[in-house]
Amino acid sequence: MEKLGKAYRLRRAASSIAAANTHHVAFEKSVAAILSARGRQIFSGMKPGTVRFLRLHLRELARDIERLCPAVDKVNTASNSEYPWESGGQLFVPVEYEFTEITRRFKGTNGVRMMKVIDAIFADA
Repeated sequence: MEKLGKAYRLRRAASSIAAANTHHVAFEKSVAAILSARGRQIFSGMKPGTVRFLRLHLRELARDIERLCPAVDKVNTASNSEYPWESGGQLFVPVEYEFTEITRRFKGTNGVRMMKVIDAIFADA
């Protein structure tokens, strides 16, 4: 997701190569851009209040996905998708860790909507 966000932002000239190489927070901004550009397609037939609610939750999900990168939020988010970490004297390894909260959210309707957003990022990239 991080690399996809960076590619999208570089393609749209919303970021420089130097910024892309030094920052790990591009996915949420890319999701926000897609929701602005393609929101009518993604949320077709929904009431405006529902759309605002969903936009907020999709951006929140994108932010939580970004936090899985160890460079983004080491203090508040010990778990990450790249490296083993220790918590409470126990060692955790990403490949064996379930990331249950993110997984649960992806299995719900917002996960389906997020996949539509990701599809739109690929289409625009």
